[in-house]
Amino acid sequence: MKYFIISLSALFMSLSQQPIGCGWLAWVSLIPLIHFLYNSISLKEKVYISILWGIVYHSSILFWMIFNLGTTKFLGLISLILATLVLSVNIIFIGILYHLTSKNKIIKTYYYLPIIWVSIEYLRTFLILGFPWVSIANSQVHYNILAQNVEVTGIYGISFWIVLVNVLFYDLYGKFNNRKLTRVIIVFIFPWISGYALYYLQDKDRLKPINIVSVQPNIHLNEKRNPKFPNQNIEKLIRVGSTEINKNTDLILFPETALSIMNLYSKSSLKLIKESILDNNISLLTGLNYFEYGFDNERINYNSIIHLNSENMIQSPEIYHKIKLVPLAERMPLVEFFPSLKSINIGQANFEPGDEYKVFNIKNYKIGAMVCYESTFPQLNRNFVNNGAEILMYFVNDGWYENPPQPQQHAKQSIYRAIEFRRPIVRCANTGISQVIDKTGNIIHEIELNNEGAIAASISPSSSITFYAKYGDVFAIINVLLLSILLGLYFKRKE
Repeated sequence: MKYFIISLSALFMSLSQQPIGCGWLAWVSLIPLIHFLYNSISLKEKVYISILWGIVYHSSILFWMIFNLGTTKFLGLISLILATLVLSVNIIFIGILYHLTSKNKIIKTYYYLPIIWVSIEYLRTFLILGFPWVSIANSQVHYNILAQNVEVTGIYGISFWIVLVNVLFYDLYGKFNNRKLTRVIIVFIFPWISGYALYYLQDKDRLKPINIVSVQPNIHLNEKRNPKFPNQNIEKLIRVGSTEINKNTDLILFPETALSIMNLYSKSSLKLIKESILDNNISLLTGLNYFEYGFDNERINYNSIIHLNSENMIQSPEIYHKIKLVPLAERMPLVEFFPSLKSINIGQANFEPGDEYKVFNIKNYKIGAMVCYESTFPQLNRNFVNNGAEILMYFVNDGWYENPPQPQQHAKQSIYRAIEFRRPIVRCANTGISQVIDKTGNIIHEIELNNEGAIAASISPSSSITFYAKYGDVFAIINVLLLSILLGLYFKRKE
């Protein structure tokens, strides 16, 4: 029965992450996990509990990996198993660290869990599969007032609050009294009050906006890969976008890998782009499948974004190469240390990572443009903002998944980026979910999954620097320091 309840705890927490409006489940889902960790005496039992919770939680969030159209279901299943096992190590560490720190009887030991949880969530981002996709904070992204707090604490403040609320409910359940009830109410309400204040402290945009058209062509993966019709996809992009283009348009966006470097060497492709877009004094910012040759004549592939206009078509265009590549899908992990891994072929793209936080200057607007998965990394986005980006744009292709929940899980994380940096967000997807999000995290425009269309919007840049942009994950670092003190007390006591 114990392990069944632990599995339900993990399942309910994963349901809070799904696009079904159940984020509130996260407020109570950890209570069984807390109970069994607190009442388990041995380290071995805590590890078993953590393994089970981690496997159920991660596999039920990421089950969509099996249905990746770019690979077989067998390889998709293998990818899911590997990702689940690696990510579950985080929960094992939480169990081990709780076992060690619980030897310090300063307070009821389950109050250490918010500190431990946030520390592990933060530290894991430095690892190969340390992406924040599975952070429990993502369950709260659609509670807009609560989400405003990430401007100060980053997503780790939300994770801390979720775990603490669960701890307080568990403490209240153990022995109900008015003092504990008051504590629960204060802790629960406080971030809503602070979030409300942060929301209404935002200044109105006063800078002149840039007029953009973001194109979602909804091109199926098979059509996108078909070499027989090199201009077919470009024609569709132009046709879909033309419904919103007018004389005031400054910039058109095409999604991730909408073009190939071969299109830029094709006279017919260039003619289409030039006559339809660039000759009208409109800039194009588009995803690009790019390659070049190194000194040893080895082909080097990049997943890139390129800026084209009527002037730089005949000069060197501005280009950004994706820095954060998807493990297994875009690059084999550890290949920089073991080059022979590149010879393993499971359908991955074998891209090389870029190394420049490129900010595009388009008509005096400073734009930080990133590719797909990069939208989920707060620290990566912070580098672009501190490099001068006034608008953040994400170029996405979620065409690998034709059904929920992957595209919805992916898209919602852009809301946190808007709030963290108080920057407008434009999300341009091949298919998936295209969005325009204002700096308070409100979705202003949206095109749903498996639809084609174009968004025309006026985007006001922002140059203000938030606490999070300036200081980064200081909240998470404080938790790591507190955990270090708890561990230090444990080892000192042991001596």
